[in-house]
Amino acid sequence: MAHPYYLITAEPRKLAKIAKYARSLTGSKQGDPVHVVGSHRIVLMPVAVGKMLDNATESIDPARPNTFEGIVQSMGAQGAAAISAERLRELLAARAPEELGIPRDMPKSGDLVIDGVDWHIKRTRLVEAWALLGGPDAIDWQDVRVGQIDTGFRPIPCLGFGPDGTSGFVLIDFDRNFFPGDFNRDDHLDYGTTLRSADSALDPLLGGAFDGHGTRTSSVLAGRDEAQVYFGAAPRVPFIPVRISDSVIVNHVQTPLAQAIEHLAGHGCGVITLSMGMALTYVTDRLRSAIDYAYEQGVILVTAAGNVWDPVVYPARLNRTLAVGGCTLAMTPWLGSSFGPEVDLCAPAWPIRRATVDRAGNPEYGHGDGTSFATPQVAGTAALWLRYRDQEIRDLYPHKWQRVEAFKRIVTSTTQPGTEWNRNLYGAGILDAEAALKAELPAPASLIKDNNA
Repeated sequence: MAHPYYLITAEPRKLAKIAKYARSLTGSKQGDPVHVVGSHRIVLMPVAVGKMLDNATESIDPARPNTFEGIVQSMGAQGAAAISAERLRELLAARAPEELGIPRDMPKSGDLVIDGVDWHIKRTRLVEAWALLGGPDAIDWQDVRVGQIDTGFRPIPCLGFGPDGTSGFVLIDFDRNFFPGDFNRDDHLDYGTTLRSADSALDPLLGGAFDGHGTRTSSVLAGRDEAQVYFGAAPRVPFIPVRISDSVIVNHVQTPLAQAIEHLAGHGCGVITLSMGMALTYVTDRLRSAIDYAYEQGVILVTAAGNVWDPVVYPARLNRTLAVGGCTLAMTPWLGSSFGPEVDLCAPAWPIRRATVDRAGNPEYGHGDGTSFATPQVAGTAALWLRYRDQEIRDLYPHKWQRVEAFKRIVTSTTQPGTEWNRNLYGAGILDAEAALKAELPAPASLIKDNNA
């Protein structure tokens, strides 16, 4: 039986008790079954709801069986209400660290670093992939470029920005802002905030729920910080950021998303990473055409499967994209990942150390979760593959779309198997960057052109 998400309200001590009990029943191998959204509110994942119902003592009165609401109220909850995945996303986006009273259930800190690097870098064998190109600080990217579509960026040291306001790998000569909302605001109400420009993808940090999201995902893609021993999947890879929204739900900005894809494909990006998505909706012909254009230009479009949504979000559901789900430190599917037959493979999604910014734009580090972070790991691997196999790819494939199909076949056929894995729901397996770079390139005649988006 499928269970919903439940929003539980209680005074902090009672709430901590409920959270501890839910975690004890489910374990944390596949992620935290408890989402903390405030000092007086938590959301329990469906798996926790089911376990608590299964573990409840049978009701004395058969005519009045145990209800989930009754179970948590007996533990001190003041309220319990089933909520939608969309409402959960809103609650998680709006939470502020200073409001959270229940600690997250995290693996031991010692498990999060392996051989001196963050666990997700080691488990996906990105370290070994870098070594094929001389090591993370010696990669000569030449003409490889990645496009990043998100909420924009902030100029922080992890992204190569110095006192002069420029970066050696964030290509701000080509960044753009296609988000209409930035240009339909009342200047009097916005007095004192950062000015928005169509020629800049700078995140204005206007106080929205997803402020800094683009900074976080770009750090997982390309970041490098010697002081913090921090590496993105493709350290210092040249990338072009494009801002299309102040939210990761982009149903309302399909035209800006299409413009962003076309802009990046037209400015030499061989890979585009998109950690955004649309809940089930009508997809415009304009957006489909942009995806088709990028595909014909040989652009590998790597997309997030989504978090907590069921089913997989658009455009990851569409043809000609590479859909990425999430896994955990235990190499199991991550509880929060959207899943379905559209997922091509998974990469680490919880817990991921990433650079971020506070409301004032000051840099800091912390752990987060989401297929938003799994996606740039696969995109970074695509960039490494394009660089490592550069001349072979150029010589072997007469049609640009063939490089997209070649990478998709390689990256899915070289995955690690994972634990408790269902290939029909979570794709071929877990990213193995080294194996992807070393794999034999498929023969051109064996590649089949995908149907239009």
